Amino acid sequence: MDALAQVGRLSPYGRMGRPLAERAVEGFPFGGIVVAVGFLVVLAVVIALVVWAVTRRSRTTSGAVPIDTGTRTTPAMDEALRIARERLARGEIDAEQYTTIAEALRS
Repeated sequence: MDALAQVGRLSPYGRMGRPLAERAVEGFPFGGIVVAVGFLVVLAVVIALVVWAVTRRSRTTSGAVPIDTGTRTTPAMDEALRIARERLARGEIDAEQYTTIAEALRS
């Protein structure tokens, strides 16, 4: 019998002598650790991309419909509303006064 036939017959793993997983990583340093870490990194990137895509899509389609009052605002009105919001946040005016100011600016 030739030598190749003897190797195939003596080895429990087949003709090559070692399992495929061992042969696949024999050229890598530290054996399969580098391959395993690389796989985990690729898997983490794929999961991160899926999470990013889902959260981005849910933010743009959250169901919140902007209220269009039919009035156009000018930069001066926007600035006045911003100042009123800041005064409300600081506690200088209450919510009722803010509503009155906002309605007056929009009319």
